[in-house]
Amino acid sequence: MELAAIEAARDQGWESQGEPLELNAIFYMPRPKAHYRANGELKANAPLYCPTKPDLDNIVKSCVDALETSGVVARDQLIVALHCVKVYAGEEDVGATLTLSKAVSRTKADNHG
Repeated sequence: MELAAIEAARDQGWESQGEPLELNAIFYMPRPKAHYRANGELKANAPLYCPTKPDLDNIVKSCVDALETSGVVARDQLIVALHCVKVYAGEEDVGATLTLSKAVSRTKADNHG
């Protein structure tokens, strides 16, 4: 995962400047065979979300750790917002999409206090 993070950051011209960051992540998990009909088509009642192990928080932690270890993010505590989902995907689509961006600046007034 670290090598993929390094390559993606390089390809996008990403360089962490030590600013607060937001992480958006979609984790694509393999579907059980029971989600498919005998002909290979997805059943109409097959769920989108994956409520099975591994736990979402564990997946997120390993990704954040890899982002730090790879140097893509200077320190993992710079990630101040997470938007994550774990969904089922076809076997060819298993993996993750991670998007880092600068956190939206907010003022005390924006937070109603």
